[in-house]
Amino acid sequence: MPKKALEELTRELKAIEERWPGDSNDPIQRRIAIRSSFAAVESLAAAMMATALPAISKMAVNSNLSGEDRTRMFFQVCALSDLSYHVADSGQIKIQPARTGLKNKALFAINMLAKSNGVQIIPREIEGWSHFKNAIELRNRITHPQNVDDLAVSQEEYDSAIKGLKWIVKCKHLACGGNNR
Repeated sequence: MPKKALEELTRELKAIEERWPGDSNDPIQRRIAIRSSFAAVESLAAAMMATALPAISKMAVNSNLSGEDRTRMFFQVCALSDLSYHVADSGQIKIQPARTGLKNKALFAINMLAKSNGVQIIPREIEGWSHFKNAIELRNRITHPQNVDDLAVSQEEYDSAIKGLKWIVKCKHLACGGNNR
């Protein structure tokens, strides 16, 4: 499912790009582009997790780990499955979707994809990380505005958000074993 959603959101981004070049002075178009881009980022993170899940599950089953390391692998598999739990008032375990913020979810997805491919990367040290964090704040501000000023998106903010989006694409490439060009 994540792959189909990502494909559809990619088509949406292409349609936005075709109808509007990125140098527009229209903050409405910048807002639309950022919201659509971050919908695609959410799907990209889910797709990376779904891609990593089979390999990480296999590692967990076939590993000779014990104790805390085995438990950590179990929780990695749960998180990749987007599952969490809580103990209900009845005293029973209730499974629920994980509620992880986008920043942490993206980092986790990248790290698990890299691990599943036998690659070592440190995503926060890759150029664009600070732009990605700022872009998330921008996305949150324009998605949940408290006042009309929250809807304003300057060209500078937009350009920074694009650099942040390029960061996650680059990290995915590197986590899949690509070179750092």
